[in-house]
Amino acid sequence: TPAVADLEGLGLGTIDHPLLDAAMEQADGIGAVTFTGRLSLRTHPWLADHSVFGNVLLPGSAFVDLALHAGDHTGHAHLVDLTLEAPLLVPEQGTVHLQMIVGSENADGERPVTIHSRAGRDEPWALHASGRLGTSAAGPAVDLSVWPPAGAEALPVETLYDDLAVKGYQYGPVFQGLTAAWSSGDDVYAEIALGKDADPDGYGIHPALLDATLHALGLTRGTDQQDKDGNEKAQLPFSWSGVDLHATGASTVRAHLRHTSETTAEITLADGAGRLVARIDSLSVRPVDTAQLAAAGTSTHNRLFAVEWTPLTAVADASATPEPVPHDLILAGITPDGLTSTTDTC
Repeated sequence: TPAVADLEGLGLGTIDHPLLDAAMEQADGIGAVTFTGRLSLRTHPWLADHSVFGNVLLPGSAFVDLALHAGDHTGHAHLVDLTLEAPLLVPEQGTVHLQMIVGSENADGERPVTIHSRAGRDEPWALHASGRLGTSAAGPAVDLSVWPPAGAEALPVETLYDDLAVKGYQYGPVFQGLTAAWSSGDDVYAEIALGKDADPDGYGIHPALLDATLHALGLTRGTDQQDKDGNEKAQLPFSWSGVDLHATGASTVRAHLRHTSETTAEITLADGAGRLVARIDSLSVRPVDTAQLAAAGTSTHNRLFAVEWTPLTAVADASATPEPVPHDLILAGITPDGLTSTTDTC
């Protein structure tokens, strides 16, 4: 087992978040902070339950939780806005390295935040999310102490996840959290429960709980689109604004979602007693086609094996008894005839 590094001895501070390992304050006095972390299906197996068109994606809600954690760490707990620039595909094998940077405070009292990833040291960093952290609170929340709301009509949810799977959203048990829903005009009310294999400890709000909340948006309006060639498009979160977290550790929530346009909604989350958990002034979604998802997964960390043909100098006397093949060459996949077999290139 590899030795655990002394992070403080390396000038880093430990971070109590399941997707982060350490944080480091910059020495230039401007107050910037860099957070680092790692994720994989081995260390975070619940991520495998979030698949879109066969691609395991880090949910947009995870970027929100990361940004909120950084804001709480730096004294800027209000997420002014966060735009998702590109999806982050989680490979079947290997580890993805995360880096989140919170910049110095500007004249408006806000701090920029960016989230990048890369699969290995030889690969470039990819930008996945960028936004701003501040101190102002989001707008007023809807009162959810009366439940279910008077006059709201029950919506069928029994086949929701089967229907979503047909459209390309393959959600496993951890993300199948929507258990009941009602509607009243443009308002949707829902009950969400975190899957039993997911632990909310350490998260501000567990990404699977927040992601499952968004599934209610498709109960009254369609979420499937097609491109000009007839290929299916997925509707994924694109931008968030005015996000505040009022309580942590929730495993069940009441949710109110109000459509403000075909692609935007405002969201309030409360606990079982109606106490405020989180408030989102605006969530915007946009279509992402399968080609874009496939392109996001073409980095070399997904190509585990490659065949290389490497000619060696011919043996002078073909009748001579061949020298024994050294053990280290066998491990490297080099055969006696001088050809390199399939080898791991990670």
